[in-house]
Amino acid sequence: MRDVPQSIQVIPRQVIEDQGARDIEEVLRNVSGVSQQGGDAARQIRIRGLDATDTTVTDGIGARGGEGQLDFDLSNIEQVEVLKGPSSVLYGSGEPGGVINIVTKQPLETPLYEITGTIGNFDRYRGAVDLTGPLNNNKTILYRLNASYSNEGSFIDFVENEEFGIFPVLSFRLGENTTFVLEGRYENQSEILNGDLPVVGTILSNPLGKVPRDRISLEEQRS
Repeated sequence: MRDVPQSIQVIPRQVIEDQGARDIEEVLRNVSGVSQQGGDAARQIRIRGLDATDTTVTDGIGARGGEGQLDFDLSNIEQVEVLKGPSSVLYGSGEPGGVINIVTKQPLETPLYEITGTIGNFDRYRGAVDLTGPLNNNKTILYRLNASYSNEGSFIDFVENEEFGIFPVLSFRLGENTTFVLEGRYENQSEILNGDLPVVGTILSNPLGKVPRDRISLEEQRS
């Protein structure tokens, strides 16, 4: 990558774990020239001032509706790469500001069994497993399985976010330079989002009374 004549910034797995990032948007805070706009209901990523939401790809493969890529569970991510500038057009149609490539975890020849858990404010808890290794003696068939579950509340009444994801991968080494990979992704998310509160009743006085900070103003969404 050092010899590639483009501006590329890589956020490795270790940085993601050390930061305690919860989503792709928090990971991208490490990248210069990247800004974020909007809230939970309408998110937008910009690279060098240009919208990059629809130029977010996974393992170099794009998908319609790039905003869905921003919900990718971090338990299955090895690193995040940001290619800045007009070279992003190499990935197809999109804005010339840049492209975000999410690199997923791949099977390893050395067995690995990892279980992690976190807890936090507002009844937040999360658990994840990462399993990988060979399925035969000559290590030509490898597997990897990542799965995670999380649930968290908020200081706002009735706001809750529940997520579950499972990511299986199988790789078959067919020759010295040929590997066939099967990769799956299943995610289920149920969240109750909250919108903005009015200025009148929060910052400005309201003859009908003050609007509490924990007042919810949106409804449940499922994806």
